[in-house]
Amino acid sequence: MADLTIDNVNKFYDKTQVLFDVSLSIKDGEFIVLVGPSGCGKSTLLRMIAGLEDINSGEISLGGKVINQLAPRDRDVSMVFQNYALYPHLSVAKNIGFSLRMRKVEKSIIDKKVADAAEMLGLTHLLSRLPRNLSGGERQRVAMGRAIVRDPEVFLFDEPLSNLDAKLRVMMRNQIKEIHYEVKTTTVYVTHDQIEAMTMADKIVVLNGGIVEQVGSPDELYDQPNNTFVASFIGSPSMNQIHGKVVSEKGKKYFQSKDNSLFLLPENANISEGQEIIYGFRPEHVDINQSASEDAINLKVKVDQPTGSQSLVFANVGDQEICLDVPKSHLLKPGNEFKMSPQLDNIHIFDSETGKRI
Repeated sequence: MADLTIDNVNKFYDKTQVLFDVSLSIKDGEFIVLVGPSGCGKSTLLRMIAGLEDINSGEISLGGKVINQLAPRDRDVSMVFQNYALYPHLSVAKNIGFSLRMRKVEKSIIDKKVADAAEMLGLTHLLSRLPRNLSGGERQRVAMGRAIVRDPEVFLFDEPLSNLDAKLRVMMRNQIKEIHYEVKTTTVYVTHDQIEAMTMADKIVVLNGGIVEQVGSPDELYDQPNNTFVASFIGSPSMNQIHGKVVSEKGKKYFQSKDNSLFLLPENANISEGQEIIYGFRPEHVDINQSASEDAINLKVKVDQPTGSQSLVFANVGDQEICLDVPKSHLLKPGNEFKMSPQLDNIHIFDSETGKRI
């Protein structure tokens, strides 16, 4: 079993702390994505698992065994780097089998493992080529092949797709997931791209400033974010968040924005009149014009961005810009006025001071 446990891990560079009491429990075979903005500590945590960074306090265990003091080669993990880290003078076959040769594995076993990995990754016809004669996607597959032949307990990926173009990133995301379904090896994957996180992960770990903000499935983080940071980081476009307070009008509770616009609140909302809150809703969770409720507000289109069948419409509520993801058939163009009401079942309410979900 390759359960991976991270228990109250802290990391300092000199006197600067970059990870704060990070604790995670990763089950055997899970695909976990560490996501967050640049400098949040996700790559540092990955390198600590690999043994490339020291741990100042806390424990990392693999299969129930503490691995803090083990050298990287003894940890039974395999890492795929952002820059591929291939040997330029070695062929694809020799790059894939390099770690096995260093361990003095029998040549017949190396040849079979290399052939199997190459077939899985679509590299069989490239085995004799040098890295300089490969595309970026092919080089990344070679790096993955080198990791696969080691048959490790854990795969570690450090932003492996960031150097690829958009179309190739989509293809490689699919390939990495297909390989995971086939080999079922515990995987920890680092990215700053929340789309990668949402499309690939069994569970997502959102890091911010060295602190774990939330851990959960992609749906859990999207539908029930713990705080305003997770709400804004997960989802593209991000969640609309408007500052204001709770008021009572016509026997109902409303959210009143700073420009005095009124948004109806769910009846079961655990908030009181006068309370300062942040009112959140996803761009797609709105009703427009005829489908809008009687409590809809009037807005004017600032900018529209067609995306195919949908259109991203930007408007202002007072001095706060919001984004709406609506069918292109609504024909909302700059200068057009329209009615909009957020869907009551999809309202998110956060504390104005702490940013935590209410």
